[in-house]
Amino acid sequence: MIHVVFADFSSSIEEEEERIASLVNRLGSNLGCTFSRVSVRGGRGQLDAQLAAHRSHDVRIMPLLVQEGHSYQLLLETGCRCGRPLLSGSHDIMRVASILSSTFERKPDTGHVIVAHGREDVHVDQLDALSHAMRDDMRLVTLKGAPGFDAHTFSMRNLVVVPLLLTCGHHARNDIAMSIVPALECAGHDVTMVECGLLGLSSGFEAMFMEHLDDLVSEEHGDR
Repeated sequence: MIHVVFADFSSSIEEEEERIASLVNRLGSNLGCTFSRVSVRGGRGQLDAQLAAHRSHDVRIMPLLVQEGHSYQLLLETGCRCGRPLLSGSHDIMRVASILSSTFERKPDTGHVIVAHGREDVHVDQLDALSHAMRDDMRLVTLKGAPGFDAHTFSMRNLVVVPLLLTCGHHARNDIAMSIVPALECAGHDVTMVECGLLGLSSGFEAMFMEHLDDLVSEEHGDR
């Protein structure tokens, strides 16, 4: 019997905890198998306990992640079958670009700064691909690693800052709101920040997670 563990890496802000819990309940209710949610913010301790508790099952891990990185590698190291983060294949990348385009209309002298987490140790190819797939009034920057962020490289007067993060947690409220936004303002831009993560931005992102979850559950036992 399959048991799905939803691996949650989000920050412990109350309203975002509730958003993640609601997401897991909606996704899990369509599974036709048992499921649980575990926080992996502090490392693998709670995750390993969940895996041990369900060792009689075919345990599969669904990552609540936007991109591959250290957190996803931690899940792969368990040896369990793992689902895919939001940004995985080329189809995912084109869909994310399309959702962003339909959510934010093009306006005169207005640019959109799409802020992803990024990764310090290796280049994230999916972010590169997304950067090329987005509209020309949208630019992807990262909190960590390439392409990074430079407040003095934007030519448009008005900028809309969009966190490419699952929820509006620590990175959005601190790294983006307290660092990136003021830097853009100091560079002479009028800045508006979108104060929600992807789950609050469009139902299209939840639909993508549901498709990745369906793929994970439908895989034959023993396939990788």
